Amino acid sequence: GVGGTFQMLSTVDYSGSGALDFVGFEALATASPQPGVTARVYVQLHNRGPHPASNVRVRAYVAALSGGTLPALPDAIVSGFPDTNPAAGAAWQPLGATSTTTTLLPASPIVVSWDWPVPSSATGDFAVIAIAAAAEDPLTGMVPDAALASRQNTHVALRRFPVGQPPA
Repeated sequence: GVGGTFQMLSTVDYSGSGALDFVGFEALATASPQPGVTARVYVQLHNRGPHPASNVRVRAYVAALSGGTLPALPDAIVSGFPDTNPAAGAAWQPLGATSTTTTLLPASPIVVSWDWPVPSSATGDFAVIAIAAAAEDPLTGMVPDAALASRQNTHVALRRFPVGQPPA
């Protein structure tokens, strides 16, 4: 949302303030995060297999781009997902704790979110990378190149976005 407010959309419990459901996810409007304002980052998870997935873990990380270039993913993400945090000064930083879902049914997407307190000094281009894995489908073949990882690995999603541009 803009100015620190969040959209009220369809929720799992139909309360209007509960966890966002897949219908509400599709209705989200996109706005550039603003410096000094908390932004909410959503990730929608799909189980494309024929059987339920268990112990589905997802984590999202954010990084500032330098000259439009994505920084390399640190080893803490490449080989330590989701239990290892990148070093405090690493380009990629977690948006929050790992979100764990006990069961993800086929054809029943779920939505998870994190609040990102956008630093007041943040401007320019940023990226969020989200990584998910299940007990039956662990993360394999992860590479440090974030763009390549998102193109080659179905466990990875990447989104670039500007920060500090006025809302449309």
